[in-house]
Amino acid sequence: YINTDMKIYEIAELVGYSDWHYLYSVYKKQLGHSMSKEKRGKTT
Repeated sequence: YINTDMKIYEIAELVGYSDWHYLYSVYKKQLGHSMSKEKRGKTT
């Protein structure tokens, strides 16, 4: 997601999640920050 122009919903579909909101919440829970912060480089 970080190094691509793909949208979150496209990534979710690619990895088998039918609901991108769920992927987003799992990501945030596991890594402690959102995908959008990761993409912007604000994960400190």
